[in-house]
Amino acid sequence: MSENVQSKPVKTTHRIRRFILYVAQLLVAFLLGFVPMWLKFYECSIGFPEAKRQLSRARILNSLASAVIEARRGDYDPARQAASDFFTALRAEADAGASSALSQAQREGGQPLLPSVMSSSLCLLATMLLPQIGCLMCK
Repeated sequence: MSENVQSKPVKTTHRIRRFILYVAQLLVAFLLGFVPMWLKFYECSIGFPEAKRQLSRARILNSLASAVIEARRGDYDPARQAASDFFTALRAEADAGASSALSQAQREGGQPLLPSVMSSSLCLLATMLLPQIGCLMCK
């Protein structure tokens, strides 16, 4: 009893193999497109904390400059609001510690001025933080 077993060619395995190759090629193409975007993101994420610190410091200095300019013009209510914004931001940065946008010397120099706000302290801070603007406006 001999059995004649004839094997039929199976084309589905070729289709499956071809499908797997297409999926693998698409995956490789996706990864090749993803790598440059990931590298760009990585480069930007390295510089983000420094940019954030500079932005915070610029906002503090802008509110101080705005307060001094408004006070010199005689617009006292906007000057008061800008000075309040300045001291609020300065207090927040002083309380932030090591993650602050200000250096250690700037934090220590500004600490005595925070509890009591006087008109001369605004000019003193302007002279300390903005030497080029503070000396012109506080004379």
